[in-house]
Amino acid sequence: MLASPSHTGVLLLFASFVLSLGGGGARVLGGGGGGVPVAGLRTFTVALKNVKLEPGVETTLLARPGGGSGGCLTQLWFTAETTWLAVGDEALLRVYVDGEDTPSIAGPLGPLHGMGLGSDGGAASALKHPWSAGASMGKLASLGGGFWSSHRIPFGSGGVRVTIEAMAQVQSRAFYFMARGLAGDHGAVYPVVLPHSFVQLPDSARLRVFETDVALPPLDYATLCNVSGQPAGGALYLVTQQIVSGSAHCLEGIHEVRGLGGGGDGDEGWQQLSSGFEDYFLSGQYFDAGPFHTPLSGLTHEDRLLEPRRLSAYRFHTADPVLFGAERFELRWRNGMHNTGPLAANTTNLRAFVWLYVW
Repeated sequence: MLASPSHTGVLLLFASFVLSLGGGGARVLGGGGGGVPVAGLRTFTVALKNVKLEPGVETTLLARPGGGSGGCLTQLWFTAETTWLAVGDEALLRVYVDGEDTPSIAGPLGPLHGMGLGSDGGAASALKHPWSAGASMGKLASLGGGFWSSHRIPFGSGGVRVTIEAMAQVQSRAFYFMARGLAGDHGAVYPVVLPHSFVQLPDSARLRVFETDVALPPLDYATLCNVSGQPAGGALYLVTQQIVSGSAHCLEGIHEVRGLGGGGDGDEGWQQLSSGFEDYFLSGQYFDAGPFHTPLSGLTHEDRLLEPRRLSAYRFHTADPVLFGAERFELRWRNGMHNTGPLAANTTNLRAFVWLYVW
């Protein structure tokens, strides 16, 4: 559809809009040029076939040495020869940036991609259907995996290293891997821009993952991430959660954040991020429409009789940026809102992965 003159005016106004957080913080890309010249960037690529993984052994898939002005991983893809990687719990991914000893990104492939409960939750039927969250991540093979992501993973002159480790119960299997990225020359830095909102992050931004695995009594909170002491701030990028509960009424529980700045509408600066679990993932009515996949959110698995008690879901904050300042940022979720009556919650096992850009 062609834009009408009035629509064009709105588009031009939006394109020229700039949001600055000051001090090298995030900004919305404006019109009128800018960006990084193509001449300052170089593509690097890796493709591996028939890599033999031994149980419990961390195998390096990509090692990009430091130098220049760093770069950015732009795509990762993983699959296997047989069914052992069908749900992703069987392989542990680690990404090390800037020469760090502890990986900034670590977790099983499935949960990191928003898919959980496959190995023990009867998700086999769901695994037969390919899906993607727009251009951000997905799973496009039924049995052997086909997990892929295009998360922007920036690194500096210290380089980047990607490894995989098969879990101990998995026998030696063949593994396949591809990676793509961009490296900068002569001071060029590939800018990390949040899709949909066009917020450009500072050159110092780094992607980190926080894992939570906890059994929650009714009404208890689980801290999904807690960050303090960052030089400038950060942005919430992606949240994946999987729950197993004795009652679907755990879904009444809300998400809350603090550290956004400007005060809060709750105790100790807490601000409500959702009106319920399924609401946070942009669904409603206890996910009554069943599994779905969109560029912003998805329900990748559920087991239900009348109401879901086992599920996994993902949520991107790319269209609705959640930016935080230097002092602290904390995200938490509550297990239900009642412990008696018809909406009473039960004990809930929660596993979550929170992806943050920090700078």
